[in-house]
Amino acid sequence: MIMIKYPLYAVLSLLVVFASCKSHKKHLRDKSNSDTLSVAMPIINQSAEVNNPYYNTNFQLNLFQDSVTFYGFNSTNKWELKIVNNQTLLFTHDGETIEFKHEKLFQTQDASIVKYYSTKLVDSLSNKAGKNSITITVSEEKYLDLSSSIYVPFSVRIELQNSQRSVVYSGGGFYLAEPTIHDIWVLDSINTEKIEVKKFPQGLPTLEFKLEGGSLSGFSGCNYLNTDFYKVRNEIQFGDMALTMKSCMDVTGESDFITLLNKKRYSYTLKNGQLILVHRDKSKLAFRKVD
Repeated sequence: MIMIKYPLYAVLSLLVVFASCKSHKKHLRDKSNSDTLSVAMPIINQSAEVNNPYYNTNFQLNLFQDSVTFYGFNSTNKWELKIVNNQTLLFTHDGETIEFKHEKLFQTQDASIVKYYSTKLVDSLSNKAGKNSITITVSEEKYLDLSSSIYVPFSVRIELQNSQRSVVYSGGGFYLAEPTIHDIWVLDSINTEKIEVKKFPQGLPTLEFKLEGGSLSGFSGCNYLNTDFYKVRNEIQFGDMALTMKSCMDVTGESDFITLLNKKRYSYTLKNGQLILVHRDKSKLAFRKVD
């Protein structure tokens, strides 16, 4: 776990800023790198981030508007995959686009491996090779995009097959998260019980989700947190959380909050300005959007 130390003057100023939700939200967005002495994280070239679809917010918004639920790619071999509404499979390579109607789905219980299969070829825009079937395997294993030196959450294997031969393509990809999650959320309840302010006298916990690179930061009631998240079909997977090292004897709810989220997976719903997370063990967290 990465541990980050904040100087005393920065901590004191941040506590003042957190006095209201509005100033809290502004602070999180405007917070500069000067707030920390050192951060043990790789430096990523900005232009490389934009060239990687997983770090390009506008690109993701366009995909979402086109009802794309999963996007796969290989920048080096120049192919892309779009799964639309979990029904249509679109594969493009060298100017050739092949469209299949989704036919079968196989997945492990935790959705760490998902297979899409179809022999239902829709009127192909080209299909020069006469492909008769497509099998897409999405594995929950990070893939390194060589053109940008950036990892994406999933590895993708695509096999196109006809009666004579099969061709295999490999790359990476990610499930599209709803744009409305890209905001700051304040904890409202745990297991349907309203949060007691006395457990978080220094401010209620918050989470800030960003679509670019699945970035997640926030405040745990005492310390600042940083991690990542990614969507797994209809669930959210939280990464390993890095926390600042402040000790708050008067904050009694921080430990439970971190334990509930750290490296956990939740099904979720976004509705009426609320983000509801439900774990398989029936744990439930409710957040409301910060105005």
